[in-house]
Amino acid sequence: MTPISSRVAGSALALIRQGTEEPKPKLLDQTIGMIAAENGLDVETTVNELTNRAEMRISESIFSVNHIDINERKLKLFEEVGEALNVDQDDFDTVSAYASALRVEVAKILRDPMGEKIIREIEEELGLDELGVSLDEVISAIANPDGEADAKLTEALDKKYNGDRQSAKDAIEHLQLNELGLYGPAF
Repeated sequence: MTPISSRVAGSALALIRQGTEEPKPKLLDQTIGMIAAENGLDVETTVNELTNRAEMRISESIFSVNHIDINERKLKLFEEVGEALNVDQDDFDTVSAYASALRVEVAKILRDPMGEKIIREIEEELGLDELGVSLDEVISAIANPDGEADAKLTEALDKKYNGDRQSAKDAIEHLQLNELGLYGPAF
């Protein structure tokens, strides 16, 4: 029988040796190798290029100075709608009162024989035609911030100003953590 202290010392020595041994990386996924070889590419180069592209897209998406806050842009658009219709948002205590005043002004414009044309011109001036939303939908978004019109407006603004975010999300989906704890392409 060996004394307890020598068994503990042996176990401790084994643990120390395990900690100093570098982990042996497993072979890259055969699929990556086959795809790279079939295209005449080096596996390591292919993996590094894909990883670098994904990291670049993610960084641009998260840290870009060009990123626009959609809620700020939406509030600015709400203010611009009021200016176009000669309605000052500050004159109203509630958002619903502001939206009602905007609807009254639109109704006044539509009474004019050229009303439809005037509304289209306002929509073009505000860039609503590019967003694919109408003046009425913007006013509905003001009146009901949880409604369908608001969701449509938010989606349109997000697509216009932050369209690259989806490609960054796609890049993230194509990454996986490997056995060394590093991110690489997921195939």
